[in-house]
Amino acid sequence: MTDKLIKNIQKNTEKLFNDAPEDARKVKIAVLDTGIDATHEYIKKHWKRPILGAGGCRLNDAGYLDFLTTPPSAEIVEDAFGHGTHVAGIILQLAPDAELYVARVFRSGSFDQNSEPGCAQRVAEVSNILPARGCCSALTIN
Repeated sequence: MTDKLIKNIQKNTEKLFNDAPEDARKVKIAVLDTGIDATHEYIKKHWKRPILGAGGCRLNDAGYLDFLTTPPSAEIVEDAFGHGTHVAGIILQLAPDAELYVARVFRSGSFDQNSEPGCAQRVAEVSNILPARGCCSALTIN
């Protein structure tokens, strides 16, 4: 079911992107989630890491920041829950030309103030930082 849905969405987005100018296809997307598993085979193959300063973004060479550390770290930590990796994979399937930025703001799959103290503050911080640095034209918070 999921594969069929993804294929249908891909087919429809390909029609839109084929008619779109080149710069319209290069959307910048930020995923605010549990991080990303950079060793995952699909992610390794398809995640074209943004270059420092590319397109005005001043994030870091990896296109990643961990907001569970103080100050935020560019070192990619294992996505123990896997949700951020899954979301990133779907985005990379549907928008292969996208510049993908990842911000780790959650530790686990429980996204509330009781199980994730400070999560609302981290999401707010990232939601302000990334667009201000030119790193995204779309945010996905999962």
